[in-house]
Amino acid sequence: LPQPLTAVTVDPAETRIFAGSSGGNIYQINLHERTGNSDPTTLPTFQKHNRYVTSLAVAHDVSALYSASIDGTIVVWDVPSRQCLKEFKQRGAPVDFTRLSRRHSLCTRPRRESPSDAKTADDRRPHFASRR
Repeated sequence: LPQPLTAVTVDPAETRIFAGSSGGNIYQINLHERTGNSDPTTLPTFQKHNRYVTSLAVAHDVSALYSASIDGTIVVWDVPSRQCLKEFKQRGAPVDFTRLSRRHSLCTRPRRESPSDAKTADDRRPHFASRR
């Protein structure tokens, strides 16, 4: 790939890998697609972040991809079109953790040097943002 990888996730069916890079791009690698072209510039690419991707999560139905970046943004992507559906800006800190709850809510935690850097119990709790 053209840039070093900083985050990787696999869809639930294990047919696609989504790889976030140091430049902010996210590459989609289709595992069961046979091609003779190994040129990484032809890979489907999600482009919105301007700094490295810290975390990726895929919806169970693979309709949406969630990404977090050191630039403090969280992006909800439409996987088939690779379009940004929604963008959230984390206040005060870059984001380095993204996952989906059982209710398909996005769970994030601000980036910290270590868990002990949290000043209060609220600082240690994940922050939730509705998918819709």
